[in-house]
Amino acid sequence: MDSFRKTTNRILRLLGLSGKTSSIPPNRPTPQNLPLAPPPKTVGGFLAVPIDISLIQAKLVFNVGTQTASAETTVSYTVGPTAGNPIFDLRQVIQQAWVDGSAFNTSNMDHHDFGGGPFAKLRVIQTQQQAGSAHVLKLKYDLAVPPLDLGPDLGGN
Repeated sequence: MDSFRKTTNRILRLLGLSGKTSSIPPNRPTPQNLPLAPPPKTVGGFLAVPIDISLIQAKLVFNVGTQTASAETTVSYTVGPTAGNPIFDLRQVIQQAWVDGSAFNTSNMDHHDFGGGPFAKLRVIQTQQQAGSAHVLKLKYDLAVPPLDLGPDLGGN
């Protein structure tokens, strides 16, 4: 049991989850809102663009009997100043996804190599979104230590 608790706490630290819900007031994205965001880049035939996240809500379920954990996460975001395919970073394998309330095929938000070396793969939402438009992404996935290299054993999800 202690091993499960330690692993769970490690996962929560990796995810940056402190058990609190916080929000940043949504505002119009500008380059000043995204100073550390990567610039738009064509990757895998998609124009990958940064997003300005305004709210993340997560429901974590811990099953002590099976020593597993899962997450349901909702991310509210605004596309940055360039229209394109939004990017985000999530290492876990996504089982279900919704974009703006509509079911979304998880294979259409695969990891793509941005050329930054190890750990530089980001997910690209393969649907074009307008600059400055607001969206909601809902994801369901198991919590586990993700593959370190995001190599082919991840299956692209």
